Amino acid sequence: MRTLVIAGSPKGEVSVTRQYVRYLEERFPQHAWSVVDVASRIHKLERDPETFDAVIAEVRAADVVLWACPVYVLLVPAGLKRFIELVHERGAGSAFAGKYAASLTTSIHFHDNCAHDYLRAVSEDLGIRFAGSHSPEMYDLQKKRGAEQLIGFWTQVLRCSEQQLATPTRFASLPRQEFAYTPSPCSQPARNHGLRTVILHDSDEAESRLSVMVRRLGQSFGGPVEKINLRELSIKGNCLGCLRCANANHCAYEGKDGFIDFYNSVLKQADLLIFAGSVVDRHLSSRWRQFFERGFFNTHTPSFAGKQLAFVIAGPLSHLANLREVLAGYTQWQEANLVDIVSDEVHASAELDTQLDALAQRMIAAAHDGYVQTFDFVGVGGRKVFRDHIFGPLRFVFPADHRYYARSGFYDFPTRNWPMRVLNRVLLLLFQIPAVRRAFDKRMKEATIMPLVRIHASPDPQGDSR
Repeated sequence: MRTLVIAGSPKGEVSVTRQYVRYLEERFPQHAWSVVDVASRIHKLERDPETFDAVIAEVRAADVVLWACPVYVLLVPAGLKRFIELVHERGAGSAFAGKYAASLTTSIHFHDNCAHDYLRAVSEDLGIRFAGSHSPEMYDLQKKRGAEQLIGFWTQVLRCSEQQLATPTRFASLPRQEFAYTPSPCSQPARNHGLRTVILHDSDEAESRLSVMVRRLGQSFGGPVEKINLRELSIKGNCLGCLRCANANHCAYEGKDGFIDFYNSVLKQADLLIFAGSVVDRHLSSRWRQFFERGFFNTHTPSFAGKQLAFVIAGPLSHLANLREVLAGYTQWQEANLVDIVSDEVHASAELDTQLDALAQRMIAAAHDGYVQTFDFVGVGGRKVFRDHIFGPLRFVFPADHRYYARSGFYDFPTRNWPMRVLNRVLLLLFQIPAVRRAFDKRMKEATIMPLVRIHASPDPQGDSR
């Protein structure tokens, strides 16, 4: 059995994920293994067709393809994303058809599910039979259980391939969009009243649908709008995974390109942020991936807290729940307010005009109200993942995050709530008395709402009688 590992870490052989691959190679020596680093060599693959063709030849010769990468900012690294784009752009998808594939990522479990869903979806688009995924925490391999799970995962993948077992298709094919957008002028622009408004996009053609949407959205605001094309920014390369930013948020690219100055002086200073992009395979473009990655020089500290953020998408967003989850998860991580996500999945130009106009009005109103929506499971869960890792095993790696978390109250562990700990101990003892437990059970509903009833009885929501 020939296995090809498509390695998506910019760190190449010194990546954490590669150590998991090596472990599999050592435990399954009876099978042939080969590894191609696509993320660390992505510029060469773009420039040199012969190098790219050599990788595709490896794919054709393989029985099983293993996508192996870290999770970078809720998805796969930009270099791997770009390689997948090249496969489609150069018509090399047939090399993958009919093979079995699986995905292996390492991370701290922050939206690793989104990375695996993406890899499965693009695999199915390529005609691959997807046999499974494995998503350990970075150092799970040190544990007996972690090593056993890794071996079990690969055993299942090999069984599927050797026995040619059928695997279900999870993601439907994306529909083609035939709608031609012809906007009308905005009759009543919403005045942004001095709110700095930035539209960041990656349009590659002056008259592409995304370009037209960006221009029309700019008209929806009755004041200055900065429209900035990601493709024209000075961005030297993808995130290197070097973690030089971890100590004091200083990036290895600092002084070598214009990204950090742009991020700090434009995006962080904006009040209203609109990110606009086209769907490329199952996500936004690799240029957008590069943007999200390079923003990690702020590490796990929110960049856009309190800002109004919206997304404008050209493409079949309603068929891409995973993309929507990534955008929502990113916004909550940044502690911004996700006003909405507008796509061009409409039946008439007037309908899209109306949605873009309404988006501008809603962003301005939310900014004036100072509104930021509450976290849901995505935001609460993600924050706790960061909190636990930065307080624990990653504190010495990310001291800048630790300082911010300590200062901002991120370390809100229940164990630090001493009055509640004392109360719980007392109540646990009391509730061991059958009569007390029965009395409480009879009034469970009333007891649950009692703290809120007291607030209702107060003239002010905070209990202040002002």
